[in-house]
Amino acid sequence: MSIWIAGNSAAYRIWAYLTENARAEADTEAHIATGLRIMNASDDVAGMAISQRLQAQIGGLNEAQQNVQELTNMIQTAEGGVQTIVTTLGSMNTLAIEAAGGALSSAAIDAIQQELYSYAQQIDNTGKYTSFNGHELLDGGANAPNDNGFSALLFTALVGANQFEQMTFSIGTMTAAALGILNTQLSVTSAALACQTILNIQNASNLAMAEEGQLGAYVNVLNAQLSVLTVQSSNMSAANADLTNLDVAQASLQLAGEQLIAQSATAMLAQANQSSFGLLSLLGVSPSSSTAAALG
Repeated sequence: MSIWIAGNSAAYRIWAYLTENARAEADTEAHIATGLRIMNASDDVAGMAISQRLQAQIGGLNEAQQNVQELTNMIQTAEGGVQTIVTTLGSMNTLAIEAAGGALSSAAIDAIQQELYSYAQQIDNTGKYTSFNGHELLDGGANAPNDNGFSALLFTALVGANQFEQMTFSIGTMTAAALGILNTQLSVTSAALACQTILNIQNASNLAMAEEGQLGAYVNVLNAQLSVLTVQSSNMSAANADLTNLDVAQASLQLAGEQLIAQSATAMLAQANQSSFGLLSLLGVSPSSSTAAALG
């Protein structure tokens, strides 16, 4: 083996290996500290691109879940208003039947008449002022006909993370006029008029109960959609975690190996430097402190 005074090539090579290992050790420590396998695109170019796409989809799915939950709350608000109307119409039907019996005094009939008017006003207020986040829900909106044949609030909403995942909703008008229970349609001053009032109230009840069923169906569909979105988001989150998260046990073993190499390389660098001192001894020269520092 050749020996040179002008340079210590062995020490240079070991120093290069030691520097490279130090970079690898620092990189491993950074990955362990963050818990991520992919910190930068340089760690895994394809993996980073896939992860970013997954994260975008996960964000869209999570927002879609929020949208669906808000829609569900809105529909349930409308459903609650309609339930109140159905209950009130039941009370009105009972009063109208009582008035049609023919055995009540004029004062009792008048009292029933006023109570019917009050109930009708209550229903009208529910229909006009039931709202969610500033949107009136039961007042007819655009006044387009719905499946029940009377005016309705029509709107389309996004219920997924993609533009084509839309759902159209129709919420029927629940005002007194739309239900056919205006004061002029609620007279019980005679048995014949009371019977007609009973028919009007029952027709209104049928409309309200049909609308209640439709709103309940919407809630069921939205709940099912929310479940689908939750499963999709959960699975994509798991896939992204599998792709980007670090196997800490494996990384710890790698770090231990790199630390061992660093210790060995440091010892060999010292040994390589000592070989230069040995050459000077062969020449009968004692290295000065400056020479030792230069060779080191």
